[in-house]
Amino acid sequence: MGGCLLGAVRQGAFAGRPKDVDLGIKEHQVSKLLDAVPLLVKHGATNIIVPAGHVEIKPNGQRLKKRLHIILDGIRIDIEFFRKEKYHGIEMWLNINRKTSYINDISIPDLENLKPVKAYGKTFMSPANPEIYLEKYYGKNWRIPDKKQFFWKKN
Repeated sequence: MGGCLLGAVRQGAFAGRPKDVDLGIKEHQVSKLLDAVPLLVKHGATNIIVPAGHVEIKPNGQRLKKRLHIILDGIRIDIEFFRKEKYHGIEMWLNINRKTSYINDISIPDLENLKPVKAYGKTFMSPANPEIYLEKYYGKNWRIPDKKQFFWKKN
């Protein structure tokens, strides 16, 4: 998601001055993530935070977190959750955290058919057409690095 995906697709490294790592997860997989919290703590996670205002009450009374922050080895990991919903009559994976912007929403095939991208020699999964998401998020010139940006070196 976000700058992590931008950097991975554009240059195989972080773009800009990253303050966090941005990830996305499908709503039906959130319980697996929450079940893994003890393992994250065992491996050094110092904070697992649900930001204020990021809890949703579902009709059946369950509480669903809309976003999660994890601090692991001094790195903040932001995890956004996606839910299948119809938007203007089209079924899409919608970012649960959205307020009024649909910039993070991803088409069904793009999130159900992930493709590998590389950053720092490691493989990560991304939406099938990350270029569409990146253009919506960063504009038509997303492929051109901002000269003022600092680029992390590839190792």
